[in-house]
Amino acid sequence: MVLIFIIGFAASVISAMVGGGGLLSIPLLVTLGFTPQSAIATSRLGGIGLCLGAISKYWRENRINWKLTLFLSLLSIPGVYIGTRLLISVNEETMSKAVGIIILVMLPLIIFQKQILALRKEVKQHHKVIGYIIYALIGLYSGFFGAGTGTLSRYDLMLAFKLGIVDANASDFMPGLISTIISASMLWATGLIDFKAGITLFVAMIIGGYLGAHIAVKRDGEWLRWAFVSITFIMGIKLLFWG
Repeated sequence: MVLIFIIGFAASVISAMVGGGGLLSIPLLVTLGFTPQSAIATSRLGGIGLCLGAISKYWRENRINWKLTLFLSLLSIPGVYIGTRLLISVNEETMSKAVGIIILVMLPLIIFQKQILALRKEVKQHHKVIGYIIYALIGLYSGFFGAGTGTLSRYDLMLAFKLGIVDANASDFMPGLISTIISASMLWATGLIDFKAGITLFVAMIIGGYLGAHIAVKRDGEWLRWAFVSITFIMGIKLLFWG
């Protein structure tokens, strides 16, 4: 459980800062012997802790756009339900390969974050409409896999609504909390959740989420982002080719 706590803490610090912490925690849980579905389901309990920890800090710093975040929460619910149903139905071998592929596809979005955000232009009304549609689709991905959802949704908020990275992080955690609670509730009855490991992740991620939000507000975490990319790349290769 000590190792699981460390995994949860490290992943939540990264997720609260730049998103994508699940890209680290889920493959590491798989290497510890969890099936891909069980790793994802168990990490949902940790994800609730992450959201609570990050929200408490960003709320205190007044960085949450409440009008936007409440509407996004409603948009994400249908997709989360459908995605979670898909997760339950996929077999273990297929899911393991899918996890590896998704991780490797997601990494360039984190590596080239600054270059992608440099493409931002003046936000017009149709950009926001597109942003809402994309956010609803991200909800489906969130229910199915979840890892990297923060990266996708924050890109959406930064590009479609022109939020800064800290405000995008802050405003994404409330929809994330609601989505994670819904998905975890659905997975509860399947027996996929390891509650001992899940509670350990929950505690670790509350602490890590608060700390990560604090670092995001106060200073640059570039070194941590690159460490995360390196470790996650190795885990993605392992899952893709060796299961």
